[in-house]
Amino acid sequence: MDRLLEWNLHNKVLTITVDNDKTNNVALRLSRDRLKNTLSCNGVFFHVRRGAHIINLVVQNGLKTITKAIEKVRLSVKYLTMSPQMSEKFYHVAKHVNLKNQKRLSLDCCTRRNSTFIMLDNALRYKLTFSRFALVDEKYIHCPSDQKLNHIETLSKCLKHFHEATQLLSGTKYPTCNLLFEEFCESQLLLIEWQKSSDDTIVAMAFEMKKFDKY
Repeated sequence: MDRLLEWNLHNKVLTITVDNDKTNNVALRLSRDRLKNTLSCNGVFFHVRRGAHIINLVVQNGLKTITKAIEKVRLSVKYLTMSPQMSEKFYHVAKHVNLKNQKRLSLDCCTRRNSTFIMLDNALRYKLTFSRFALVDEKYIHCPSDQKLNHIETLSKCLKHFHEATQLLSGTKYPTCNLLFEEFCESQLLLIEWQKSSDDTIVAMAFEMKKFDKY
């Protein structure tokens, strides 16, 4: 606020975009009170939640339906990438099951919004390798079952839309606010469609992700 006033920008602010966080809500409410006489449309558009962050929250809700399966994959990736020797051993087994894949296993990170989807997507490329590797390494105890991998595969196909939307809305070399409405409408239509699915796993995920309406 000090900078806005110092640089005489206080009467030129339309919106401020921030993550969907309670502390940001307070900060923006206080800011709006100080700028209320200069804001366009009485400040209706002043506080805008970051689109990519909202999508991330929705995806995290959806992933709750396969939390145990995700943890199995996460522990597998940790074990299989804990050393160059272990990784080489795993990819050697992958070659034996005729898997020619350029993508490597990657561990997700809580500060990278799309990293869990990327971890699962990369792991699914080695779907046949996990069980084969468990036969040659008795210490590998976190092998995800075929059923869990099938659940992950089903949901990953759905979540791909949100992954691509996050990438699109996180662009830094082009405008993104003009893309938000279209992406959110498409997301809403997909959630409605998934709720009518014959697959119980997809229906359960869609139900969790309906918090999208709140955001």
